[in-house]
Amino acid sequence: MQDDQRRVNRQSLTIGEAWEQEKSFLHPLPAFDYDCCELVTVRVNPYSQVMFETNRYSVPVAKARREVTLKAYPFVIDIFDEKGNQLACHPRSYGKEQDIFDPLHYLSLLEQWPGAFDYAKPIKEWPQSYSRMLENLQEKWPEGRGVQEFVRYLDR
Repeated sequence: MQDDQRRVNRQSLTIGEAWEQEKSFLHPLPAFDYDCCELVTVRVNPYSQVMFETNRYSVPVAKARREVTLKAYPFVIDIFDEKGNQLACHPRSYGKEQDIFDPLHYLSLLEQWPGAFDYAKPIKEWPQSYSRMLENLQEKWPEGRGVQEFVRYLDR
């Protein structure tokens, strides 16, 4: 190249000569892509949540009280079990003391205790269409069975 012969002010070597000396100190690129995230091991609390910074993110209730791996990207939080299976993916929150729920993580619990459905914090943010479907099922099957049918339908 043309610049290889050029000499930078106050340097004894040309650009090409300096490059030849420097090449032996370079390391090869890794064989895999770099995962640009913060990687931490966290414990799932009894409420089926993991904490990152000051916020809590839900995971399926079957994984409560276990250690999991959390990958915090700028816009997403990914959570994996010990085998590397993805348990949850949430939008990352930069707020303080936030609960970020996926209501589907709590379905098996709500199926067992349909009376808790109306008071369950993860359910409060469900889309309106879910609420209408639930109301129809509760009219058809009062006393808990409507909630159980609703949960079974969503859990498929």
